[in-house]
Amino acid sequence: MTKPRSISTRLFCWLFTVGMLVLLASGVGLYLEVQNIIYESMDHTLESELEIFTGLLHVEAGDLEFEYAETLHGDYIVPRSGHYFQVYIDGEVIAESISLVDERLEISPEQIIEENSDLQYKVYHGVGPAGESLRLMERSLVFAEHPARILVAQTVSDSEQMLSRFRNFLLISGIPGFFFLALLGQAISHRSLRPLKEFSDRIDQIGEKNIEVRLPTSNQYQEIGRLTIAFNSMLERLKKSLQAREELLSEVSHELKTPVAVIRSHCDIYLQKERPAKEYIDALKVIRESADLLGVKISRLLSIAQTEAELMKASSLESLDLSTCLHRARITVEPLTQEPQIEIIENLEPDLKIRGNSERLIEAFASLLENAIKYNRPNGKVIIQSMRRNNQAHISIKDTGCGIDPQDLEKIFDRFYRGQRNNQADGSGLGLGLVKAIIDAHEGQIEVRNRQEEGSCFVITLPLP
Repeated sequence: MTKPRSISTRLFCWLFTVGMLVLLASGVGLYLEVQNIIYESMDHTLESELEIFTGLLHVEAGDLEFEYAETLHGDYIVPRSGHYFQVYIDGEVIAESISLVDERLEISPEQIIEENSDLQYKVYHGVGPAGESLRLMERSLVFAEHPARILVAQTVSDSEQMLSRFRNFLLISGIPGFFFLALLGQAISHRSLRPLKEFSDRIDQIGEKNIEVRLPTSNQYQEIGRLTIAFNSMLERLKKSLQAREELLSEVSHELKTPVAVIRSHCDIYLQKERPAKEYIDALKVIRESADLLGVKISRLLSIAQTEAELMKASSLESLDLSTCLHRARITVEPLTQEPQIEIIENLEPDLKIRGNSERLIEAFASLLENAIKYNRPNGKVIIQSMRRNNQAHISIKDTGCGIDPQDLEKIFDRFYRGQRNNQADGSGLGLGLVKAIIDAHEGQIEVRNRQEEGSCFVITLPLP
């Protein structure tokens, strides 16, 4: 069994991961900034010493001289003190610090760290007489037409030790930061999801017996508020569905009761005693008619139930030519036009494509055409039109019959409803209800435009792909 995933755990992991990345980036950034400040301070010191040593060069009686006596103080006279300098003229050393103890400052292009062409110096990393790490700065210049080089160096051992201690401090301080982030992430995830838990608890209290209850939408967090509105909307749809189910069961039990009662009463009457064969034949005809009516109603109810249960899944929908569907529906009802001499006229826009279930749409169109023929006048007409309008397919089915009583217009698509003028005609009262269910399942709309005593016009709109 797969363990359900937890939003709280995912939120905690994201918060903790992001927090650790921020903490790590901050620590690394702080360490690099401190390192940069230390080395920049060291470079400023070396640069100042370069300026001093450059100023100690002078020409005396035509010869280049270096005021060596000015350097005999401080760290430059302490052997291996970590502070060194050398002055080269024409490639020869003319002065160097006593702290070098006859050693040389060696540099190579591979050791270069930085070069500043404006200030004419280069920075190198090297090793001193005592094996210590050095930061060296070199300036090359031409003095009195002689090439000169000045090297100054300073140990970085103390700076590296300070940086090492600072790095260890950051690592050690990161341990309590780790636990702090864990506790903070847990607290944030718990408090953030508390409204969702309260929302879930309120949902658990709603059942079929109290489906009228709605969740409050005021004083809610924005995300929970949208979820509450969506849930209340779903409850409203569910309530309507349950009401429709109860109404359907009530209507079905009422409508099916009549033909069953007719069949039962005729059977009881004609089983009481022997009767002439003609009476049995008449009784069987009545029973047959009642059974046919019962079969029609059951068939229509099944079709409506399948449509409203959304049995037309996306896999059953396909691209259709609307003209083909309407033409096939016309062929289906054409035999009904013979006796009353009804003429069917088609005015269809070609190449009008829709997406739907062809069998269901043909069934809906055929049902409308059947009504248009049934309630038409002799030698009347039925006009079928289709066109594209506002990115929708518009279909109209118009007849030249007696029209629809204004009192029936609002209920004409209700199940089992039969208008005042239709009570004498055969039918189950489910035809238009099935048509509406099919059109609704295709996300379309259907309406009737009445022309009393001149006929009626059913208008269908279907979305184009």
